[in-house]
Amino acid sequence: MRRPLLILTLLSFVYGAQAAKNDSIPSYDRSHEHDLYVNMTFFLKQVINLSSTNLTISPYIVGYKYFRTEHHGLRTSIGGNFSRIKDSQNSNFERTTATGTMDARIGYEYRYSFGKFWTFFTGLDFVTNYQHIKSITNSSGDEVTTTSDIWSLGAGPMIGIQINIHKRISLFTETAFYYTGGQQRDRVTSSGFSGFDDDRITSN
Repeated sequence: MRRPLLILTLLSFVYGAQAAKNDSIPSYDRSHEHDLYVNMTFFLKQVINLSSTNLTISPYIVGYKYFRTEHHGLRTSIGGNFSRIKDSQNSNFERTTATGTMDARIGYEYRYSFGKFWTFFTGLDFVTNYQHIKSITNSSGDEVTTTSDIWSLGAGPMIGIQINIHKRISLFTETAFYYTGGQQRDRVTSSGFSGFDDDRITSN
């Protein structure tokens, strides 16, 4: 399954062992560089309506890059989310749904700077995702619990561009195309009707 991701990381903090005598952008040595970045769109989407886009906003919240040489490096990032929704239509019906997700990736990155402020980068990522959904429904004295566990693994290329505002601050955006596959386990239990119980695993 192909999953395109629009990764618009508006703020990247760059800090590391850079052999620089000053803070000017063109002159410092970029080998053995450590980069820490934060995906600001993860927070901005809470206040800005981004639902109109056809692409998926990146789930990765924080990330780290290490460049042993000027052009070649490793990168990793993680993200997660948790939500809890309670729906109580009347005294005879109540549903509580809790959802938790975790995303992680690790990959290789090649970068090339042109001019004083621009850096092009591309590479390959390996990604994994886990999602847990639990819903408890109380209706007319019966409690039905539905649990879903979803795992996926995949890989794919990415490409992006970075604006170097300062030695330690930059902005970048990237697009990734990940091909993923996995399994989903769904379980249903009922306190009042044992014959209603179910447990199945499907591939996705």
